[in-house]
Amino acid sequence: MQFINPKKSVWTILCLILLGTTVQHAQENSALIFDQMTDARDGKVYETVQIGQLKWLRGNLRYETALSYCPNFNKKKRACAQGNFYSHLELDTICPVGWRLPSSTDWQNYFDFLRMSKGANPGAIQIDTLPENYLSINFSGFSPESPLFDTSNPILLGPWGWVEGKKVNKIKTNTLWVKKEDSEDNRFHFHIGNSNLILHTHAHNIDDVPKRTRKFMVKCVCEEGQ
Repeated sequence: MQFINPKKSVWTILCLILLGTTVQHAQENSALIFDQMTDARDGKVYETVQIGQLKWLRGNLRYETALSYCPNFNKKKRACAQGNFYSHLELDTICPVGWRLPSSTDWQNYFDFLRMSKGANPGAIQIDTLPENYLSINFSGFSPESPLFDTSNPILLGPWGWVEGKKVNKIKTNTLWVKKEDSEDNRFHFHIGNSNLILHTHAHNIDDVPKRTRKFMVKCVCEEGQ
């Protein structure tokens, strides 16, 4: 099992979530609504899934911008077949009209849903609060052993790596940009492993020299009715 090694935690809390009934597949339970959306900017079609009041892109955004990895740094279509890679400088406008970058709360709500859908008890998710309010969330209490990369999940999470400079780092993890509601810092992101993830921010390799600048994938969400 592969883990991302988090920094030493300051304190640990078990996620206290009310026990819920196992969530069944969309055909059996209206909690999940699968659909499609077309990005009017370029005509690309995406699978979507609505969980509660929030609609998600199941895959990753593939829209091309002046700063995105494809086609500016790699013109091969397969390089961004699973999603494009974006700079933190364009996150406020990267999603289609009516859509936005998911917040850290949106993600925690999804992980709660995922726990219930797999029939796991509340203690299956362990949250470590790291220095400077960074979070490490461990899903090792789940079954199967790789719950986050399970392709049967409503939201697909990889692993697809990230871009550093002009190359894709193809390690078996994934990284996604995240909006942290209580911060003006637009560099927060999730590093996602098989069974755990870390939410943090940093300037190095994001604001420094171009050959080391990292670009990450993007999910988009919208509220019901938009």
